[in-house]
Amino acid sequence: MDLWKWRPHFALDMKRILDKTPTELWHHVSTQLASSMDKTFRKHRADLESCIITSQCYDGTLQNWIQHAIRVKHTKDLTLNYIHGRKRRYRGTHLLDMLPEIFSHHSLTSLSLSGYSLLSTRSFNNCGNLKTLKLLNMVLIRVSTLSTVLEACSSLEEIVLQIAFLTGFGLKIENKNFKFLQVTFPYYVERIEVNAPCLDVLDIRDIKCQSKNNFILTDPNNQFNRNHWFSRHGTLSVSVDITSPKEVKILKELLLMWTTYTMIELEILFKTNSASREEEGECYSDGIANEKFKEEFAFASRFVMQKTVMMKMMIETSSYPPMKKLEIEAAVAKLVELPKGNEDLSIECF
Repeated sequence: MDLWKWRPHFALDMKRILDKTPTELWHHVSTQLASSMDKTFRKHRADLESCIITSQCYDGTLQNWIQHAIRVKHTKDLTLNYIHGRKRRYRGTHLLDMLPEIFSHHSLTSLSLSGYSLLSTRSFNNCGNLKTLKLLNMVLIRVSTLSTVLEACSSLEEIVLQIAFLTGFGLKIENKNFKFLQVTFPYYVERIEVNAPCLDVLDIRDIKCQSKNNFILTDPNNQFNRNHWFSRHGTLSVSVDITSPKEVKILKELLLMWTTYTMIELEILFKTNSASREEEGECYSDGIANEKFKEEFAFASRFVMQKTVMMKMMIETSSYPPMKKLEIEAAVAKLVELPKGNEDLSIECF
């Protein structure tokens, strides 16, 4: 009966009970639940890999839970969800105003907030410990609030933003460590500037900016196509080393995240792992390069045969030297001959 006290994952979840509670009794029931959950939480004995708190609690109780999870339990991955009502569930927001630097403990590396709004950024002060930050169904009064939060979280590698801004003109996202950026901005932002020299994944669900020229992406390693970002939504651009199992796994997980969205355009840029190439030195021969080339086209063939691509697959060849271009075009011809999951699919070079 005491095994749960030593489990590395812990969840405080009011949703199931509140879903069955009449609206007029929500406050009373949630207060009782909070008291019971608090006692249970403090009986847990081990450190936590992850902690999920889904509640309707106000700042005092929630703040105590956060401090206990981070300072006492040394939680690595903390998720906070706010419940707004039986019918609304996670829609809407609740003001989150915590103590300064509450998320700055060295053990915390991943933070996810859902259903909150931020007026103050003080709880994110000195959050260089965070590697992952997810702000979902959030409302920020000013664009500058997000810029301040991201600046304070100086070590971020993964960022997921699903945010509505009420006021503000320009958003600047800048970090040399960024590898994954997913954005959903349902309201207009006049200017968005992203400076991410190490970006591998750019996942745009929905952004509204005045024009594509007002979305400035500084990413010397990748040259993403921005033509479709502002004429229609549902664009995913990914840079991946197909010979890296870790990166391929990330790409698969990313594609699974799109099951509830319509993807209009998927852009995959195949890259070479420069570190591996330097380690191998002269051993990185044409044979290895050709093997990598074969793996890339085997990957593309699965997209053709498994109905991943519905209308058109475009393969860029114009930037390659003549002999390499002929080799790629020959491989594309083989792709065209494959049995397609969708007979309307066209495959072209450009």
